[in-house]
Amino acid sequence: MSEAVPNLMARLQETPAVARAFFAMKEIFDQTSFDAREREIITTVVSVEHRCRYCVAFHSAHLANSDEDPVTIAALRGGGRLPDARLDALAGYVRALVRGRGTVGPGDLAALRSSGYTDAQAREAVIGVAFMTLSNYTNHLAPAALDESLWPFGWSPA
Repeated sequence: MSEAVPNLMARLQETPAVARAFFAMKEIFDQTSFDAREREIITTVVSVEHRCRYCVAFHSAHLANSDEDPVTIAALRGGGRLPDARLDALAGYVRALVRGRGTVGPGDLAALRSSGYTDAQAREAVIGVAFMTLSNYTNHLAPAALDESLWPFGWSPA
């Protein structure tokens, strides 16, 4: 028995060029120096900033299924501070990157660097922002209904 295609994936596939771009960008993002947990932090922060209800629910479920700390998930969903200082610096940097439309202040970059991330990773984060922006904006233009499996992770912007 095959798994059902998530509603957002089905929506993306309605436009083949968008689907190809999505999967190509995902593959490239997966090849960055960020580990799976860090990539989920990035994608969740971008989705919250863009107020993409589907994507926040999807990534919250993914984090929960990977046994992420519920406090971390709640902080991500609410735009708050993460309990892990290093991940909090990453989340803060990505938030600043999205809010500044690619321009971040020297303090944001310094905080990222002081937590152990490199200048190369600061630039790699842009790949994650671009990847999730494609997903978030596509969902805004053609909203996908929340899959039943995601109902427990439903989210609305504050």
